Amino acid sequence: MSASDSQAPSKTARARQSLVIRRIDHVGDSVGLAFLESPETGGDALLARLREYLGEKLKIVKAEVSHDEITVEIELRRWIEEGARMAASTPRERSARRSRCIAMRWSSTR
Repeated sequence: MSASDSQAPSKTARARQSLVIRRIDHVGDSVGLAFLESPETGGDALLARLREYLGEKLKIVKAEVSHDEITVEIELRRWIEEGARMAASTPRERSARRSRCIAMRWSSTR
């Protein structure tokens, strides 16, 4: 028996997905500045801006820059069990959960 046989199965699945970031949608923000930088000289700055925009939970695999858009290939985790549980819950349960969250936020501000 190997060490990998004794491990519990993963509750997450890794997946790759492509995102397209259009220049017209990001005029005046930090991602929009990425279009003004030269990909040859500002590659690290471009990746830093993309990481800031996409968040730290996504792994950037590849980024292709053109004049009007940036195509980013990312790796992400899908939470299979949690997603199935959320989808199976009834609207009444979701409403009750949302009400509890709002009540907790309201009580913590008082």
